[in-house]
Amino acid sequence: MFSFRLSLDELEFRGKLECWVPHRSRWVFKNSWITPLANPALDFAVVADSTRVCAIARERVLDRAPLDPRFLIFTHPAVLDALLAELETWPGDYTVIEMQDQSARVRAGRFGTAPLYLAPAGKILEGSWNLPDLRHLLSADRLRDRVTVRALTRQHRYSTDTLFRDVYRLTERATASATPERFSIEYPKPAAHVMQPRKLRQGVDPIKEFDHLLTEKVSRYRCEPTEIGVELSGGVDSANVALSVARLFPQQVRSYGLIMPGDVGEQQRSRRDRFVQTIGTLDTTVTASHHPPFSPAGVRARGIPHDPAGAYYREAFDVLREAASAHHVRLLFTGHGGDELMALSPDVPAALAATQADVPWLTQQAKEALEEVDVNLAPVPPVPLPALMAFIVRNPPYLQAGIWPVAPLADPTTSRFAEQLPVVWRRNKALLRERLRRAGSTESDVAPSRPEHFHDLLQLGLRRCGLPLLRTMLDDSVLVDCGYVDPDALTSAFRQAQGAKEVPSLLCDTLVLETGLRSLLEGHQ
Repeated sequence: MFSFRLSLDELEFRGKLECWVPHRSRWVFKNSWITPLANPALDFAVVADSTRVCAIARERVLDRAPLDPRFLIFTHPAVLDALLAELETWPGDYTVIEMQDQSARVRAGRFGTAPLYLAPAGKILEGSWNLPDLRHLLSADRLRDRVTVRALTRQHRYSTDTLFRDVYRLTERATASATPERFSIEYPKPAAHVMQPRKLRQGVDPIKEFDHLLTEKVSRYRCEPTEIGVELSGGVDSANVALSVARLFPQQVRSYGLIMPGDVGEQQRSRRDRFVQTIGTLDTTVTASHHPPFSPAGVRARGIPHDPAGAYYREAFDVLREAASAHHVRLLFTGHGGDELMALSPDVPAALAATQADVPWLTQQAKEALEEVDVNLAPVPPVPLPALMAFIVRNPPYLQAGIWPVAPLADPTTSRFAEQLPVVWRRNKALLRERLRRAGSTESDVAPSRPEHFHDLLQLGLRRCGLPLLRTMLDDSVLVDCGYVDPDALTSAFRQAQGAKEVPSLLCDTLVLETGLRSLLEGHQ
């Protein structure tokens, strides 16, 4: 929720609190500045007592008083302590920067909606939700081996680690502390989860209970109805969220969706059309095949600075985000977290990881780094872990478009509700499907024989756009130069892929990482 640059040795506040001044979109003190992420779904304030200044950003919540809109608020230390303590139980996300003489502490909430990257460099601490903002600090010779091979082998982990040894991610509920001499991040305690389902009390209808819970989660956000949108893919996850949103704001909410290629896409379009008619949203669709991975108009092919951890299908979603932004959508509800919500066990992985045998172009250096894949992992979070990791790759582009993304199915309270459900209601997403049936959806829409998937879009992008990019990588590659990818093995994989019926999908992971690194490092070496 912030980007900032703090000159730690200049943070001397005793008797000088008034030196913090607003300047354009920033808060400024000497050579330090803090820029909040502007969005009507968020509240911001700078609050000070006699010895410290706190910059607070938090989601606006309907039944809670907003922060004082004045620029700098002076208060008693006990009042500031109470305000900070309130964040511990705040029902939305937050970030707080607490500054005292020559020191700063940065604390994150439990939702992980907006990642925060921190780059300590002696007396300077820089941070941003947008990794490219820190690209002037990045270097190819400072890549972190274990994170690089996680990306190459599809073994992503939630951690303070990033691709660069000089940049850290502030994970959920974690606290970073910085002085001119020292920087550290303290992980929180593991979150408690319900490990066994429970028996429903007699007469309890889980559909009604879930309906009430989801509606409460959706309704808590402060935003004008005309600024609210929903992602609507055609699947049951986003459909359940859209149902709650549309009931709260009938005929005022816009919906957005990618239409997949082929027969699957035609069936998806029909399902979406019927559902849109039922709930009454103003609908916009994007033909995904016009914007496949690595397409010439996308950020990867154009070399626009972006996080290498970006989603495979960023190009198509960027077009969707542009459409929503053009409609002045500032708060977008998504169906992320539905798979984890209905998982039969919290230990079930979202996807099977690759192994080094699956990636024949790994070098010996990369294979050795695989031994550290599980080093420095964050503790169990209250939000489903795969959802948190999805937020890292998917949410920053929304924030760039001026949109605050919300995933009510990944809310800790929603997750705790589902963890207690009898297995029969979670298996095959029975709870979500039955709720749509009661809302009037047909059986073919609730449980389609051919649900939407991204396989054909990925193959289209790899074949049409990815292989030409891969060809350039054979001559000039960050990953080859840094010793992670064997050029001969990659050349062999490229030649085989040209004549293969299907391009190996793991080439996509290598290309995504390569193009992302190039976008950050070119011109900064």
